[in-house]
Amino acid sequence: MKITVTVHVDPRLLKYDAETSKSNIEKVLKEAITDAERTAKEIVPKRTGALAGSIYHGGGGLSWWARTQLEYSDYIEEGTSAHIIEGNPFLMSEPGHPDPLEYPRAWVNHPGTPAFKYMETALYMSTEDLEERIMRAIIG
Repeated sequence: MKITVTVHVDPRLLKYDAETSKSNIEKVLKEAITDAERTAKEIVPKRTGALAGSIYHGGGGLSWWARTQLEYSDYIEEGTSAHIIEGNPFLMSEPGHPDPLEYPRAWVNHPGTPAFKYMETALYMSTEDLEERIMRAIIG
């Protein structure tokens, strides 16, 4: 997900010089992405905590980002469609499984996983008033 903000301001409304305005905008953007990272860590599903622990942000100036390096993070964010999981030909149910297999299986039908938009939600929540905050940063 990418968020692009374009702000047009009547120069007569500017309270600060261009360099101060730019610095103020950079602070607002850093606060927004820091908030998005914190929110994503709070709302992401947690089984082991590895995904939440892998979320980080970076960037600088007028360009910031938040992401995770875990290979399965996209599957959580976007979900998956139904698919076949191929495995050990002696694949059996775990002991105590409520619906045990009667014989070994070399594959299983996985029903898919619904999307859980933790990053998109966090970015939306952290940027819904971003244009207003940027305007305050440049016109006071």
